[in-house]
Amino acid sequence: MGDKKQDRTAIEKAAQTVAENDYPHFKAAVEYARQYTTLGPNALGLVSSAELLREYAPARDSQVRNLGDGLKKLEEAIKGLSTVAYRMAVTEVANTIDLTKVPKLTISKPSKVHVDKSPSAPGVHLVAASLQLTASWSAATFLKCYFSRVMLFGSMATVTVSLGMWATVQPDDDEIGTVMSGWLRVAGQLDQVGSLGRMDSKDNASLPRSVWDDDARDAFDRWASNFQIEVAQAADEARGATRALDDALSAIQEIQKAMVGFDSVTAGFLLALFLIGMVPVFRAQAAVAQQLIALSNSLATYFSVGTIVGQAATYGYKMRQLSGAGAFHKLRIDNDPDQSYGTDEVNDTFADLDIDWLRS
Repeated sequence: MGDKKQDRTAIEKAAQTVAENDYPHFKAAVEYARQYTTLGPNALGLVSSAELLREYAPARDSQVRNLGDGLKKLEEAIKGLSTVAYRMAVTEVANTIDLTKVPKLTISKPSKVHVDKSPSAPGVHLVAASLQLTASWSAATFLKCYFSRVMLFGSMATVTVSLGMWATVQPDDDEIGTVMSGWLRVAGQLDQVGSLGRMDSKDNASLPRSVWDDDARDAFDRWASNFQIEVAQAADEARGATRALDDALSAIQEIQKAMVGFDSVTAGFLLALFLIGMVPVFRAQAAVAQQLIALSNSLATYFSVGTIVGQAATYGYKMRQLSGAGAFHKLRIDNDPDQSYGTDEVNDTFADLDIDWLRS
């Protein structure tokens, strides 16, 4: 093996590089996912959110667990490399990398400004979408409340029903914007995780084969390559969460805009009928017409609310599709001559490192 002490130093340095470069970003991704991707019970309104969270909440929890599992595997890899380095020179004290002392990234609540500046293309649209949801909802609410001012005749039940149904889909654009930004932050942090996958690259070999080269190293390299692929997949899934929400919000925007347009027409007709009703001979007919028009608005509101709920459910379904198994693979390197290294994706673990050949 050559100069074991020199080889040990090279492996320790490679482990330290992963600890200082990859670990902080991966940990930040986990924290952003844990703290800022939870949608509350009223994010898209009381009714819509109930349908949304049916799928979104377990999908989001699965993603968070997967990321937490990946962070644990990364910690095991760093400790495993330290163990390899220690066994290169067993007469010396084992080197330990204290992950609590590696650089820490500041985790703060994502803001709309940060989303807007994100290099991810959906970010700008997501901000506009979340703001327009509240604007459209508010405009429709104002118009529905305005109906009561011009319907001085007959029952106000139809107006009350229309307004009540619309109130069930009141969005919280601040919460939506934070969650979208949170997923983009997760993706952005995972994009910075790459040192482990470049250990044996020709251009920047932080752990060249000359310092550790055997069948156990082959298993480690395969695992490191797979781990890097899994990190990239996790980043894509985080971006997929924002893209899916972008699609849902765009559809909801169109529904809300259509409702605002219908409300505007309704308000115009009701105002005209109010003026006509001031003429005694047309008062009864105007009152009946007002009720019919208000009823049509209630039916349109019911249809709009139902469609919005459907869009929320569709987003939840897309989130479930993104949250597949997703667990990061483990690796065992025990140097058993009959052992096929790194092939059991469920039970192999790099933490159970036992490399007897280093003792000879």
